[in-house]
Amino acid sequence: MQDKYVSIEELADYFSVSVSTIRAWIRNGQLTSKDFLKVGNTYRFRILEIENALRGKASKNAIESTPTAKSTLSVFKWFETDGLISQRRDWLIGFKV
Repeated sequence: MQDKYVSIEELADYFSVSVSTIRAWIRNGQLTSKDFLKVGNTYRFRILEIENALRGKASKNAIESTPTAKSTLSVFKWFETDGLISQRRDWLIGFKV
């Protein structure tokens, strides 16, 4: 049987958050229009789809916040502005990105 659609109140109860939090997730883009149905002023959600959307966005954000080889220069700039390696610049000249 296919997942049934639930109201915003039922979704808020399932996640143990307020209805305002669900609306904030929608406003902030954590949930996009492909994650729910909206008819007039009424929202309908499938819990499994919302879980997947939130988990997918959480893991994507975690990956984006992890430094990679491409972001080595930005990490270097962060350390430099923090004063941690300003005196070790000569060591980094041979570092390849």
